[in-house]
Amino acid sequence: MEEMHTTLNKLNLGIPFFEEKKKLLTYLGKTELDDEPLPFTTILESNGLNDALWCAQSAPEYSRDWRLFAVWCARQVQDLIEDTRSLEAINVAENYALGIATEEELMAAFFLARKAVKATWSKSSYSPLKSLKEQKFEAVRVAACVAAANPGDAAYWAVVSVTWIDPAMEDSIIEMFKLMCQGKAPWQVLTPATNN
Repeated sequence: MEEMHTTLNKLNLGIPFFEEKKKLLTYLGKTELDDEPLPFTTILESNGLNDALWCAQSAPEYSRDWRLFAVWCARQVQDLIEDTRSLEAINVAENYALGIATEEELMAAFFLARKAVKATWSKSSYSPLKSLKEQKFEAVRVAACVAAANPGDAAYWAVVSVTWIDPAMEDSIIEMFKLMCQGKAPWQVLTPATNN
């Protein structure tokens, strides 16, 4: 499998902020957009994980991988989730990416997971200390993220939530992101398939 990539022209729609585009162009030694393959790992090196994931929206051809990456992230905090609707959302998102669940099942799981978020929100209150209640709320929110309609958004918001729960997880998330971009993530090795 060739490394997952996009192009600067596709990113023109994907990176919303001028400074981030400028940073990437400078890193690449370019002044103009083009259609040359641009590996997501290069975006990671230049701009960091959040921008690399934000750029996922420019490459819907990798939707299966973006969603399975989001599922992988959610599984890292799954032990904090008590609401079965949230756990089911993770499972349905994974099954959808594998071609087992339908889009209707995915959307139903998303809406149920959103209800779980609302129910959990009413039980928690945010503070800078990240109490167990707050971590549980954020984990439930991760589950709703992975079932989101846009797989690029699913990956982005899953990472944001997981790293909020445990900032120390960022290194392992970056490593999994790199493996995925190289076609070496567990789901790519065990279940190679075309994207949804």
